[in-house]
Amino acid sequence: MMNRTTIRLIPTLALLAATSCFAEPDNSPGKGLWKEVSGTAIHYFDDMPGRNVITHRATPTETGVKLRTTESVDLFGDLEGRVLYQPRTVINQVEGTLVNTGNQVFSGTVLGEGPVLLHDNLFRVDVNLMTGETIGKMFLTDHVDGPVVDCIIEIEGTGFTEEGNGLAEYWGRCRLRDNTGRRPR
Repeated sequence: MMNRTTIRLIPTLALLAATSCFAEPDNSPGKGLWKEVSGTAIHYFDDMPGRNVITHRATPTETGVKLRTTESVDLFGDLEGRVLYQPRTVINQVEGTLVNTGNQVFSGTVLGEGPVLLHDNLFRVDVNLMTGETIGKMFLTDHVDGPVVDCIIEIEGTGFTEEGNGLAEYWGRCRLRDNTGRRPR
């Protein structure tokens, strides 16, 4: 039986392993080649049905609030598709921070291949509520369906649309593999 310390270390170890995959791409035969990717994103906050934020729970804390929501983000560029995003948001009004972690699923294409369905429960997005600076990382490495793809993505917020939707740029690396681990055609 695992103790609480071991259980708490599992996400940290997974994050370190995913980060090392990004830092040291494995280009050996059968693993697929890492390719640079980039593009833009829109994080929807408007009231448009089908993409609006759904708030499931808001729990006040001593310094702010914790939220459970469902949100959507559209990606354009080397990754084309939609992210269904279910963050655990912690807003600390004393420190002026917002942190999102939780689960997200990407549905779309990667470098023109797909459709793919990828899950990520290691992502983290940090927002400085004073300056608006938004940075994050996505680890789309949990294959659900379609071609086997791994993507490690960095995100930076770039502003807002007139409707109040968040704009961002992303960049990183992806590798395409088939279900047998052989090199893609």
